[in-house]
Amino acid sequence: MKEIREMNKEELVAAIINNNGLSVSHATMRNEDLIPTFVSVLFKLNPSKVRNLWQSDENLLQALCDKSAEIETSKEYWESDDATEVCEWLFDSLNAESPNGFYFGSHIGDGSDYGFWRNDDDDE
Repeated sequence: MKEIREMNKEELVAAIINNNGLSVSHATMRNEDLIPTFVSVLFKLNPSKVRNLWQSDENLLQALCDKSAEIETSKEYWESDDATEVCEWLFDSLNAESPNGFYFGSHIGDGSDYGFWRNDDDDE
């Protein structure tokens, strides 16, 4: 299977469905790790939502650029309430983009494994 960053939207959705779920981030709960990963996945599923996010939060865009360039000037942003709100917004947005029968969130057996998982309600 391709890495998520190499997939287009159709391949990503197919991977989620065909594998009965897909982990996108594991073993971290830090905003500075989650937000860039979640933004990347959301951009594949709905680029316009990410563009709207850039327009509403210049500090996030700067923090992502700093992280990409391996500049540690944005640490205070990652630990801010603003970053926490962005992370929550990304959870909601990714959940809204989930294929039918799936949700986006933490894995039931591992709270630091975030991705798309099959809804248990669909088994009934």
